[in-house]
Amino acid sequence: MPMTMTSKKNPPLTRKCVMTQKHFQKNELLRVVKTADGIKIDLKQEILGRGAYITPDASLIRKMKKKNPFARAFRMNVSTEIYDDILAIIEPGITSCKQE
Repeated sequence: MPMTMTSKKNPPLTRKCVMTQKHFQKNELLRVVKTADGIKIDLKQEILGRGAYITPDASLIRKMKKKNPFARAFRMNVSTEIYDDILAIIEPGITSCKQE
């Protein structure tokens, strides 16, 4: 009996939030990247480097500032300023932030 190749649609790409440990579709999460220049927020999800994904929820980001899960994900000391930069992106009305 010959094997037939059935075409299946590619499943959506999923990633896990470093704080909640829940899986989400890639486009629902915010990506933060460790590069040679330091830690950067990758809004377009195009920067090369080790990435970590987080749920873009302001209350969750405030909790992350205390636990600093990026230090574990990137295996290095990470300044808590990155969390303020993330909050500036996701909270309306705040415009000062460093992003790529």
